[in-house]
Amino acid sequence: MESKQFSLNKADLISMLKGLLITMTGAACTYLTSFLTATDFGVYTPIIMTGWALVVNLVRKYIGGEPQEN
Repeated sequence: MESKQFSLNKADLISMLKGLLITMTGAACTYLTSFLTATDFGVYTPIIMTGWALVVNLVRKYIGGEPQEN
């Protein structure tokens, strides 16, 4: 059900909060990627980069999964 002009219903608020969470997750991933690529972890660098790639792909798959029908 659509909300009336100049008002928000519960579904609108939930949708806005989901959008905020997706945006914040993307910003955090972007920041952490730039931090990790600029940091020298010595011999552990390949392991950390592989782990970070796994985390980013998990987040991408979780957020971008197939939409569910109601």
